[in-house]
Amino acid sequence: MRKFIANFICAFVPTKQYRHKVRNIAEFGLIRYFIVRMTEPKLRFPHYLSVCAIAKNEGCYFAEWLEYHMLVGVEKFYIYDNESDDDTKKILAPYIKSGIVEYTYWPGEKQQLPVYEDCIARHKFETRWLAVIDLDEFIVPIETKTIPAFMKRFERFSGLEINWLIYGDNGHKTKTNSLVIERFKKHSLPDFNPNRNIKSIINPRFVAHVENHSFPYAIGYSADPDGNKMKYDGFYDTKSPLYDKIRINHYYCKSWEEYSKRNTRGNALTGIGHKYSRRTFNANNKNDILDTTMEKYVEPVKKALSKRRARP
Repeated sequence: MRKFIANFICAFVPTKQYRHKVRNIAEFGLIRYFIVRMTEPKLRFPHYLSVCAIAKNEGCYFAEWLEYHMLVGVEKFYIYDNESDDDTKKILAPYIKSGIVEYTYWPGEKQQLPVYEDCIARHKFETRWLAVIDLDEFIVPIETKTIPAFMKRFERFSGLEINWLIYGDNGHKTKTNSLVIERFKKHSLPDFNPNRNIKSIINPRFVAHVENHSFPYAIGYSADPDGNKMKYDGFYDTKSPLYDKIRINHYYCKSWEEYSKRNTRGNALTGIGHKYSRRTFNANNKNDILDTTMEKYVEPVKKALSKRRARP
């Protein structure tokens, strides 16, 4: 019913950008809209920054990904397990026990958007900010030591849109036991077209509905890392990727061995039939620039992993 009303109202709005905004507010609900606007300044949260992620058979990457993000300020992880049959649950066990991870088993195909909707609905009053990323994505603060330190200046916005920086295989054909951030140090040129893609750190209470990479807001607007208001026109326009303040290191390729194994688990958005082809791998396997930004995290992550394993 709300969508019908939203579409009816939008028929009278002259510009596309404002039609999207009016539709978001209508779908959100006017009463809810005013209640959220009035109560938001008074809210206090157990966590300042949390992460939501859906994963399947990515157990071997979880510990590094978690420890790294804790180093840069993430306090809580909402992990949705999409029918993993590897050692994901075992690897997550100490993090679940300590309360760092809240684990949800979530079966079915094409569950990425339903997972995001569930996470926002269930946890929106537990965290000031919610980052929505995948296991091959690492949020890297460049201008500040931690992500929360960077997010403090964006509290007047509804979200932050961060550009990808796609990494190649760095010549690795097979998987080794070294860290992802240790193995892959070469990435694409900044103007590589896929780097225009964004991932979001959102105020979950202001989201109108979820999409794949973007979260249209009923209240307020999101910003780019320079603090410019982002225009949502059915998507976020990121013609000029920004990397000097904060970025998403996207380890999309890894080695060919690792990339090709994705075919056994499918895609959380498009389903089991999704094909990870050699052609797609080659198109994204860019090793143009050697970047040592992540070197400072290698030893701290290794130490954190060792301490975690040593605990009873």
